[in-house]
Amino acid sequence: LPPYWSHANPIDVLGDAPPERFALGVGAALADPQVDAVLAILTPQAMTDPTGTADAVARTAAAGRKLLLAAWMGGTSVRAGAKLLAQSGVPIYSTPAEAVQAFLHLAAYARQRETLYETPADLGVAFGRERNEVRRRLEAAAQDRLLSEVVSKEIVATYGIPVTRPRT
Repeated sequence: LPPYWSHANPIDVLGDAPPERFALGVGAALADPQVDAVLAILTPQAMTDPTGTADAVARTAAAGRKLLLAAWMGGTSVRAGAKLLAQSGVPIYSTPAEAVQAFLHLAAYARQRETLYETPADLGVAFGRERNEVRRRLEAAAQDRLLSEVVSKEIVATYGIPVTRPRT
């Protein structure tokens, strides 16, 4: 970064950043082991090359393995660059708020997926004789399109899962 950059901002490429400097800033963020994903925000100034910057950022993103989202603000003046990023597989947004919302959806999805694949340590996954009993019960109930509560709970109980015992 040039000597006059804002030292209070971790990666401030400044408004006059040529495409290469912008891409180097994105690359530095992507290379940081403490960073899981990067949001590159372009707010074009008079000397900004939005399309050239998009090309440089797309090449940087292609060389990395982390998620990069981009907010290319500026309406029609950044349209070609935004299109180039989208064609390169970089998710592109009109505002940082939209990109942050996408990050939040991705984080929620990751948490939900982890929860979905959790297997309690104290539950075995091997099935013994109860498997044959369940198969017998299901075949016997195959004439019905819908298992009754009684039959359903008997099948669940066969696996040793506590259930209430309804009676007909």
